[in-house]
Amino acid sequence: PISKCRSDWKIYTSIDENSLKKARRVVKKYKKMSLRKEMKRLRQILPSGEKLKQYEVLDQTILLIQQLEMKLLTTIRQNGVSQISTLLDGHCGQNLENLNIEMLRSVVGHAMQKRS
Repeated sequence: PISKCRSDWKIYTSIDENSLKKARRVVKKYKKMSLRKEMKRLRQILPSGEKLKQYEVLDQTILLIQQLEMKLLTTIRQNGVSQISTLLDGHCGQNLENLNIEMLRSVVGHAMQKRS
């Protein structure tokens, strides 16, 4: 009876290990698919993105985000934005010249949290 229990245990253990390996392969497959899909989307956004390697796509995306942040910051400083000014009051008061990237990120983050 003891040897039968041991053999049954080995069968259950091997089944569990096989299931776990299969599950890990499936997860890995879908992570890879998701990465490819996101890279494709980023490549479409970037100029000459189709020719770039993955690390270049990420670098260019970071640069694009930083450029857009600076453009938004400059626009807000020059024109002021009525919808954002109420959110900014708590961070930099009425003087938009004190507004920096970190404050802007914080304000945008708070605004996005309120919407969701």
